[in-house]
Amino acid sequence: MTSRKNILSVVFILFIGIFFTNTTYARTIKWLDGNWEGRKFQTNNQESWQMKFSCNSKQNAITVEYPELSCKGTFIVKQVKGKMVILIEKIKSGSCVNDGYIIITYATKDLITFTCLRDNKTRLASYCTLERK
Repeated sequence: MTSRKNILSVVFILFIGIFFTNTTYARTIKWLDGNWEGRKFQTNNQESWQMKFSCNSKQNAITVEYPELSCKGTFIVKQVKGKMVILIEKIKSGSCVNDGYIIITYATKDLITFTCLRDNKTRLASYCTLERK
């Protein structure tokens, strides 16, 4: 019975930690809420494509879509520093490259920058300025 109590205690503590972490991010990234669009440029082949980014901090939902590439994904918030957010991109459908290290920076209330790094954060892979829609 004691081990079951210990397991339940650990599960409860993990749940509370996840809940408060997500709630903290929700409060600190409210400026990112909304739908954003822009043209993303890839550095290694000089190609570009449309990007649609959406954030709903209350629901802890951050999504991306690349319509021309038939790719969709979500993000995991890793860190928030003022009006800069570090995310990991998780592609859920399509053949786009997964696990990009993403830095989003506030420019104005209607513009943000989106930077994707690869190779252990040593190489700029792609970038975009997104406009609020």
